[in-house]
Amino acid sequence: MKPRRIAVIGGGISGLAFANRIREAAKADSAPFEISIVEAQDRLGGIIESFRDENFLFEGGPESFITEKPWALELCQRLGLGSQLINTRAEYRRSFIVRKGRLEAVPEGFYLIAPSRILPFLKSGIMSWRGKMRVLAEPFLPARKNSGDESAASFIRRRFGAEALRWAGQPMLGGIYSADPERLSLRATFPKFLDWERDHGSIIRALRARSRAGKNSESLASGPRYGLFASLRTGMESLIRALLAHNPDLSVTTGAAAVRLSRTSEGWTILLGSGQELRADAVACALPGPRAARLLAPEFPELAAQIASIPCSSSVTVNLGYREFPLVSKFRGFGFVVPEEEGSGILGCTFSHLKFEGRAPSDQALLRVFLRGKLRDRALAEKDEKVVTEVLLELERLLGISARPVLSAVRRYPDSMPQYEVGHLDKAAAILKRSNEIPGLYLLGNTYCGVGLPDCIRLAESKAIEAMEFLS
Repeated sequence: MKPRRIAVIGGGISGLAFANRIREAAKADSAPFEISIVEAQDRLGGIIESFRDENFLFEGGPESFITEKPWALELCQRLGLGSQLINTRAEYRRSFIVRKGRLEAVPEGFYLIAPSRILPFLKSGIMSWRGKMRVLAEPFLPARKNSGDESAASFIRRRFGAEALRWAGQPMLGGIYSADPERLSLRATFPKFLDWERDHGSIIRALRARSRAGKNSESLASGPRYGLFASLRTGMESLIRALLAHNPDLSVTTGAAAVRLSRTSEGWTILLGSGQELRADAVACALPGPRAARLLAPEFPELAAQIASIPCSSSVTVNLGYREFPLVSKFRGFGFVVPEEEGSGILGCTFSHLKFEGRAPSDQALLRVFLRGKLRDRALAEKDEKVVTEVLLELERLLGISARPVLSAVRRYPDSMPQYEVGHLDKAAAILKRSNEIPGLYLLGNTYCGVGLPDCIRLAESKAIEAMEFLS
C-alpha cells in the first residue's frame, strides 16, 4: 500500500502530539503514513522551552500543566515520563496579591475569586472590610436565570462586587489568560462558575459543599489551584524530547516557514520560504491564529477571516537567578500577582525555586516574571539587558529589594495568547465547522478549544484520529 502523506505545519506541542497520535494508531493498524513537520523556528517545541544554566532550570514558556484535565498527564504516561512527573511543593502552597504596595497572602480556602472558608478570608488583607462584607453577601443574591455567556468581570462584579474584581478577579483570572476580564468569556475559560451558580445558586455555597464532600480539597488551599499542577523533573521540554524520541521516523524541517498552502485534485502543496515544495494528502495547521490566518487567506479567505477575528496578545517572560535573595525567608509561597490598579508592568511573578523541586540550588532563588502592557510591548523589541533592568526596577518598587541576579533569560512569544472573548465558543465552533468542510485540513493549537497544554493535546489527538479516518 502506498504510504499516505501528512504535513504538519508548526512543530509545537500541538503539531507533535498530532503526529505522535497518528503513529500510535498507525502501529496498531499497521497503516503506512509519512509525516512531515515544518517549523519556522530553528527548534521544535514552540513556547515549551527549558534550559539549564549553572544549576538553574529556566522555563521560557509553560512550567507546568493542570492535571484536572487528563490529556497531558496521559500523554506523559504513554511516553514513559511517569517517573519524571512532579507536583508542586506542598509546604509552600500559597500565593500573594500585591495590594497598595504590599504583598498580601491569599487566604486559605480562597478559590480564585471566592472564599470557601470565612475566617481566613476575614483575617486577610486582600480587601477592605467593606469589600469583604460584599463578598460574603454573595450566597444571598439571586442566581442569574439567563444561561448565556458572560464576561468574567461582569460575573465577578455581579456576584462579589467591584472590589473583588479589582483585587482578586482581575489579577487571578485575567493573569492566567493575559486578558482583560471585561472581555474574557467566562463560559470559555471558567465554565464551572456559571455551572455552580446554576446548580447551587451561589459560588460560595458550591465551594463549601465541595469542601465538605472532600472534592479537590487540596485545590482549595490558597489561590490558583496549586495542588492540581504537575511538571517534569528535568523541565517541560522533556515532553518535546520524548515525543521526538518515540517518533524517530518523522521528517522534520526547521528554520523554514510555510508561506503558501494550496489544494489541488491530487492533494495539498505547501510552499516553504526556502522555495522547497511539499506534497501531502492531508495537512494539519498548528500555527498561532494570526499566522494560520495569513497562510490560509489566499486559498480559504472566509476561514482565514474567521480565525483572524480571534485577537491574540504576546507573552514575555523574564527568568532571574539569584545567589542571594533577601526575601527567601519572608515570602514562603509560589509567587504573586499584581492587580492593574497597582500600575505595574509586571503581571505576576513565580518563585520557581519554591514551587517545584530542582529549579535552583537549595540556598538560591529563581524568579520567573511575566510582563504586561507597555513594558511587555517594549520588551518585544528591546535588548535583553534593557528588559532585565526595567524588570529589576519594578521588582524593587514592588518588593523593596535591590539584589542583582547572577543569571537572567528573556523569552518572547509573539501572538501566543489568544483572547477568549465573550462569544468565543460560538466563534470557535463556527471555525472548526468551516474547516471540517475542507477535506484533509485540520486546525490545531490554542486558538480554538483551550489555551493550556491538556486542551491543545486533546484537540491535536482528536484531529489525528479524524485525519486517519479521512485517509483510510
